[in-house]
Amino acid sequence: MQHRDITILKKILSEIDVASGFIKDVSLHDFEENEIIKRAVCMTVINIGELVKNLSDDFRESNT
Repeated sequence: MQHRDITILKKILSEIDVASGFIKDVSLHDFEENEIIKRAVCMTVINIGELVKNLSDDFRESNT
């Protein structure tokens, strides 16, 4: 695994922590009703998707 992959994976874990913080103690009903939380979580998921695209081909091939 390349150092770059490790850095990206740490950023992905950080984004997961951020999203988890947004929905901590939020019921499904409250989540569905709160446009700000929904958009914040969606943006975090988009960030994760962008980070995943930067993982090396070798890493992605060995982990699928």
